[in-house]
Amino acid sequence: METTSDMDCTHLDSIEQLEAWLESLGILPSEQPEGETAQETPAAKPRFSVDSPTKAEWVMEKLAEILAAQSLDEACYQDMVARAKAFKERQEKRHNFKIGALMELLRPYALSIFQKSKGKTKTVFTPAGEMQIRQPNAEFATTDPDGSEAIAWLKTNRDDLVRVKVELNRSEIKKQLVGGLPKAGEDPKPVLVIVTDTETGELMELAIPGLEARIAKEPEFKVKVGDSLLNYKSLFKAEEQRKPQEGGSDVG
Repeated sequence: METTSDMDCTHLDSIEQLEAWLESLGILPSEQPEGETAQETPAAKPRFSVDSPTKAEWVMEKLAEILAAQSLDEACYQDMVARAKAFKERQEKRHNFKIGALMELLRPYALSIFQKSKGKTKTVFTPAGEMQIRQPNAEFATTDPDGSEAIAWLKTNRDDLVRVKVELNRSEIKKQLVGGLPKAGEDPKPVLVIVTDTETGELMELAIPGLEARIAKEPEFKVKVGDSLLNYKSLFKAEEQRKPQEGGSDVG
């Protein structure tokens, strides 16, 4: 019978199995039964930690095994999805053809009633349902792709009909930043730029109100195994979001 310690890490199907496997390797400490003292239980197995190139390579190999199994699962999943999608598309094509043919039979009748009523009758009711006719509203359409001709004319003759979007030019601010950006672990810094005094012509270093430069204090951790690049933060972000919110709030 296969024991937990002999279990292949690529066949773990639940968090409980994963914890049992890690515990068997000494990566997770065993939970001491409630009511028992340290003297009544055997010595705890030392916790596994990576403190040498050999151990780091062992963990990397385990990652490679899991990624290989994940790749196989993904291939199976994609194959099933492709077959299900092909079936769905075939069925939708058949159904849509029949639906379109039947709607084409109804359309002239509904349009004739709409036109005879000069657009007043927009819905035709039957015991099985209703037919709806809606006349689209007029809309503006530029004769050139980007509307530049209309914009140029309006700027000259009616600039109140032109809307201009105003936003921060972040790339240019970065180029003209005085004092540089903060480094990892540093606190946020005010964004200083050179400003010319309109009265004296003097050059001054002033902070832009409502703007600061900041950087995440925790460095980004990634592991590359073969062609796979694992992002630690993205792997555990969804899990952190699922954790229940504890009472109270942090003040920081």
